[in-house]
Amino acid sequence: MALVIVGQSTCSVCSEILEESQPLATFPAIPFEPGSELSEFSDSAMHQTCFDSWSLREAFVDEFNRYFESHYRGLRRMRADGAIVDWDGA
Repeated sequence: MALVIVGQSTCSVCSEILEESQPLATFPAIPFEPGSELSEFSDSAMHQTCFDSWSLREAFVDEFNRYFESHYRGLRRMRADGAIVDWDGA
């Protein structure tokens, strides 16, 4: 999962400082296809509000889930809100 130093780390979408009072979305390292516009967001953190309105959100969630399905039998999934949860296939 992304390492966040509150008050120092920046949002990977808006580049503003991540503060303790702000809900965050954090993500583990995912090896996206070389040259993918999603690569820079692997192992990153962003404001939850930035994630929610991010133009690449749907593609990021889809790619994350595709990767976990093929490499980890889909044991974890990312919901549309960016939360990563255990997945029972339902």
